[in-house]
Amino acid sequence: IYRNMSRFAKFAQSLASGYALIGVNVLYTLAMLPLAVRYLGAEQFGLWAGIMAIATQVQVIADFGMSGSVFRILADHKDDRVSDRYGTVIQTGFLALAVQGLLVALVGSALSFWTPHLLDVPPDYRGISRVLMAGQCVLLGLGFLGRIFNFILQAHHRFDAGNYSQMASLLSGLLALWASLEAGLGLYSMLVSSGVGVV
Repeated sequence: IYRNMSRFAKFAQSLASGYALIGVNVLYTLAMLPLAVRYLGAEQFGLWAGIMAIATQVQVIADFGMSGSVFRILADHKDDRVSDRYGTVIQTGFLALAVQGLLVALVGSALSFWTPHLLDVPPDYRGISRVLMAGQCVLLGLGFLGRIFNFILQAHHRFDAGNYSQMASLLSGLLALWASLEAGLGLYSMLVSSGVGVV
C-alpha cells in the first residue's frame, strides 16, 4: 500500500509523524525532568545532566558527517537492481557505523576517568560518575549499529517509520526511567533508560 501512495501522501505522512515526534519529545522532556529531580535531587540530577551532555558531544563528534553521507549514497543506489552497489553500500555503511560506535564506546570510556574533574564532581560521586559515563557511551556506541536500518528506511522515503521508532524509544525509555527510579536504582536509572531506548 505504501509503495503505491503518491509522493504527496508520503510527504504528508512523514510530516505528520515528524510533528508527532516533536510532541512526544516535548512530553518526554516535561515528564522526565521533574521525575528525575524528584527522585534524585538537584545534586545527582546535575551530575546526570553533565554526563549526558558530554556523552552526547562524543557521539556527535564521532559521527564525522557519516550519517548524511550513507543516507545520500543509499538513496542514489536504491533503485539499481542490476549491480550489487546498493548491497555493498549497506555493508560498508554498517561497518563504518560499527567502527564509529566502537570509537564512541572507547573514547567515552577513556573520558570517564576525567569526567569527575571536568564536572567538578564531589568525591562521593566520582566512582559512579565514571561508571555512568562509560556505560552511557557504550550504549550510545551500540546505537550506531542500528543506524543503518534508519538510513535504509529514509532512502525509501519511510521517514514516518523512523519517527515512530523514535517515539517508541522515547516512551519506553521514560517508562523504564520511572520504573527504575521507583525501584531505587538512583543514578543507574539513567543507564537502564538509555539501554531500553537503544533496544
